[in-house]
Amino acid sequence: MSPELLATLQKWQASDDPVERAHAQWRLSQPDALKEPTPALMPLAEALQLHRLMRRCPWRSTEGCGCTGARCGLGSTIVSHRDCLDCVRTYGAA
Repeated sequence: MSPELLATLQKWQASDDPVERAHAQWRLSQPDALKEPTPALMPLAEALQLHRLMRRCPWRSTEGCGCTGARCGLGSTIVSHRDCLDCVRTYGAA
């Protein structure tokens, strides 16, 4: 958690606004894993290129609507889009 965010949350703990107080109390009570900043998003051009590779991967199932993860033939398990993107980034599409 950044020092700026921590200062804001501590200020909100003494706020007159009940929403700010509740949010600050909840956020400060979370485990450290939730307080870490989210990883940076990949550039759009790279994401689109990887998505094209992901769609061409012969190991990826084509069943379903595509809004959730797919079944991976390599691992015989359902994987997330991020797992697919990481795989094609590393190994490419056959």
